[in-house]
Amino acid sequence: MGLPIRQLNIFFSCLLLQACSSNQQAYRLAVPDSPQTLEHSRYLAGSGRATEGIASYLAHARQTGVHDFTTLRMLAKQLIWESGIHGRPGTQIMALYGASISQDQDLFPILESAIHSKFPEVQLVTLNLIEQSSGGDVDKLLVFAMSSPNWMIRLQAAYLLAKRQSTNAFYQIDALYQKVPEQLQMFFAELYACEGSQASLRRLRQLLHHNDPLVRVQSILSIARYKRDELLEEIHQLNKQIHNAQKEACLFAFSQLNDHFAIEELQKARQASFSSISLSALNSLYQLGDETTIPEITRIAETGDLYAINILAQIPESADSLYALTKHQDHSVRLNATIALLQQRDERCLPNFLEFFIEKDSDSTLVREQSPGGALYYWNIQRYPTNPMKMEVSDRLLEAFLLKSFEISDTFSLKLSQKLLQNPKNHLTRLAVYYLENHRSPETLELLESSRQMLGRPLVRISCNLALYRITGEQAYAGDIELWMKQQLLSSKLRMRPQLPWMSSELESTVYELSPEDTTALFMESVQALAQRQDQNGIETLLEIILESPPEARPLIASLVIQATI
Repeated sequence: MGLPIRQLNIFFSCLLLQACSSNQQAYRLAVPDSPQTLEHSRYLAGSGRATEGIASYLAHARQTGVHDFTTLRMLAKQLIWESGIHGRPGTQIMALYGASISQDQDLFPILESAIHSKFPEVQLVTLNLIEQSSGGDVDKLLVFAMSSPNWMIRLQAAYLLAKRQSTNAFYQIDALYQKVPEQLQMFFAELYACEGSQASLRRLRQLLHHNDPLVRVQSILSIARYKRDELLEEIHQLNKQIHNAQKEACLFAFSQLNDHFAIEELQKARQASFSSISLSALNSLYQLGDETTIPEITRIAETGDLYAINILAQIPESADSLYALTKHQDHSVRLNATIALLQQRDERCLPNFLEFFIEKDSDSTLVREQSPGGALYYWNIQRYPTNPMKMEVSDRLLEAFLLKSFEISDTFSLKLSQKLLQNPKNHLTRLAVYYLENHRSPETLELLESSRQMLGRPLVRISCNLALYRITGEQAYAGDIELWMKQQLLSSKLRMRPQLPWMSSELESTVYELSPEDTTALFMESVQALAQRQDQNGIETLLEIILESPPEARPLIASLVIQATI
């Protein structure tokens, strides 16, 4: 289970990177008319003028009709390097992302430089990329990040050290624990459980007896999540105490730790008057193989209990009961029954799925609400129009649900894709186009072809054109893509999606990555599709885009040059 970040008043700023200007002529670099040499291009790059080197290279390629991919990759890497070392924060972040896309180990030193940045947003991106990197001394960089004055950066670095189970991870985490404000101590249970050394387990045992019940509950949940059954006896002792949230968490932990010796305690707890304790016990009994609990869980769900409805999602025999609940008069009951039915891959969820997720207001967000002990949850739709983090969590949850819905059946998926193209939600529409592109049939190709000319839906048109171009390679689709890309350079902004901390409670798994916003992702995919042709025109188009782009966007496109010329 995740941690309830909503209980803390922590500001976690998101990254909205503006990478385009309204005046193209302010940054466009002309291609020289005079004769150029590769040596001159390399000289310019070596002098800290990589963009001029690319302009010189492009002139040489046009004059000779020949490309030198070795030189081109060197110029692209130098451009990324210059942007990552000397650029403004927005440019640095784009350079870091470009270094990640290129997958070139020569660019690892950019991370070493960026971790020393005075800007927390740059450090946060660097931590993300360090986690994904296999080069350099990663542990050394993470230890340095532990000295950041920003608490959130230090917590992120501590989490990555714990995940890597680095040699000195416990000592770094424990030193930070001694310094953090009291309201942040609850997060350390997961860090110790994740790291898993004997020293961490000793500290975790102490946290089980912390005077703050929130810390105790999070310690129990973390032990359950990371399967630290060495502490099972302590959980049995805590289960005897009179604290409802704590007891609920203990009952949940018994099933997660596969403790069949707890059956008697669970049978007793199923009779509890406190509903979340009773449901936690019933759920754990079912997880441990007791199917006699199914009728009781179903009966509770049919009364409209939202926690029980979500337990039914994992019980295949409950599909008909869930379907009946999708017709319930209560909005929340219908919502939770629909999601539970979707998780069972039952296509009867389609009408409500469209109502809640495709036709919903743009400022509505899907939130997972947890029970006091964190063992149970239900779904709720709320409005957070000014909270980027809540909106981002909601978007990622909806994307996960949509991907799951595509597993139901081809007929279901085609109907859903049609609805998404008619009522576009940008981040979901792109997933629908991906589905159509990767499940080719006369019906999916026909839908892509008809949608590529849809009026008033530019992202739908370009997404479908791009999919058809990747499928067929026909130049008729490429022309529309190139025109749209040039318009983007003049009128739009490249943005990255907000990064989420590892403590985001709504997400089952840690979603900690830097990824582009929808229009930016479509722009990058378009550039990449054209670059993959590896012909004279494709490479030249890519270089022209670099020269016409604002400085902040250039390292991102340069990374695609590296990929295209491998």
